[in-house]
Amino acid sequence: MHLNLGDDFDGETLDVLLARCDYTNDDSVDMCELFDCLLFTENEYRAMNCPDTPKLVGCARPPNCIECPEAWTCDEIRLNVMKILEDLDKNNDNWIDYADYTEDDKKAVEMIMENCDENNDS
Repeated sequence: MHLNLGDDFDGETLDVLLARCDYTNDDSVDMCELFDCLLFTENEYRAMNCPDTPKLVGCARPPNCIECPEAWTCDEIRLNVMKILEDLDKNNDNWIDYADYTEDDKKAVEMIMENCDENNDS
């Protein structure tokens, strides 16, 4: 199931969906992208409007999302976390921060800080 220009949406709604949710840049939004996007949007809303309400985590994706080639399983995410920590946690404190910084790791550490440091504690 994909949402795209052939569907019966007003142009503004489709523009917003494609801008926010088309993670694969193929001018359509599949079920997996829509689920991830709505979950992300809900968590953004909670953070801005209900800061004491916890984020939604661990929500099961619709069964068809398992077929998405880009989708990772929980086990794959855990393995990737361990691999990233192994590669970038130079002082073995289970944190990736600027104490782990080397010139070779500069881009990777900056990317992780920019995209993953939600509480801005470096």
